[in-house]
Amino acid sequence: MDVKSFKNYNSQSFKAELSQLPFHETYRISDVNEKIDHFNQLFINTLNKHAPIKHIRIEGRLNQFINKELKCTMKLRDKKLRIFRLSRNAEDWDVYRQLRNSIKTSLRAAESNFVRNQIEEYKGNSRSMWKVIRGCIPSKDSEKPVYQKDHKKVANEFNEYFASVGKIAADKVKRLAEVNNIQIATALPPARHRSFLDLFEFRTVTPDEVRTIILNSSSNKAPGADKINIQFITDSLEVILDPVTDIINCSLMTSTYPSMWKIAEVVPLHKEGDPEIASNNRPISLLSCLSKICDKVALNQYTEHLTNHRLLTEHQSGNRKKHSTETLNIAVTD
Repeated sequence: MDVKSFKNYNSQSFKAELSQLPFHETYRISDVNEKIDHFNQLFINTLNKHAPIKHIRIEGRLNQFINKELKCTMKLRDKKLRIFRLSRNAEDWDVYRQLRNSIKTSLRAAESNFVRNQIEEYKGNSRSMWKVIRGCIPSKDSEKPVYQKDHKKVANEFNEYFASVGKIAADKVKRLAEVNNIQIATALPPARHRSFLDLFEFRTVTPDEVRTIILNSSSNKAPGADKINIQFITDSLEVILDPVTDIINCSLMTSTYPSMWKIAEVVPLHKEGDPEIASNNRPISLLSCLSKICDKVALNQYTEHLTNHRLLTEHQSGNRKKHSTETLNIAVTD
């Protein structure tokens, strides 16, 4: 898989170089897609210098708590083991054994500290919290999918299937309606008349609002096709906050969602059965982190409008802050 290399990454050097670039030219561009192109060209080209993309093979679980020092010690341990196997000397065995035991202790301590820090970081985010907890619980090793066909051919078949799922579902609904003599409505019922004051319109957002959304974004979300994760955005926030805000406001005011933000990197997750059959896989779409920030801005404004004008029924618990299945159960049982 392709990932960003943090081997020589320094956030201060990255931010310093970005500060010398003409991000201000973004303000003079009127088309939101051209704004994104200009921003991405400056940001991604600089990022690739400081954190280039590298291809890695994943074998087993990635242990994020293993730092460079531990890796060096583990290499030394393996070297001492090779020496013992050649010499069969008791002293060489003692050297290896001491290193092995020391590393075991260090690994346990490092993992414990890592999990503790993760739980502290995700306090208030139950979804991320449970993800950390599940990672600590031993689970049965699932077999890695083995593809007999050419990987490119499999990818093309998956793309064709995932792109047609919506149409297949719509056709299935039509057939069921015909079999059961159900008339599908072709037009929506007339909307209930409301005062023009109740009509929703997007407003421009301030840099402070965008900053709050970025800083509150979950740090464990995978990046999209542009490989810009939330850490790089946070590290350079002082430099890019105003141009990012300008891009979001242009999108809202022109009712145009940037084409680049519609591109997702689709990752198939195997469910069961033959992994080469597309329907046995579930697609996960990885979107640009910047697009998620814009989505959050829009969601906040729309939610605020619905709440202020009391357009949501008091019985709705889904997709509402401070509401869940628990509040719904309480309402039903009371």
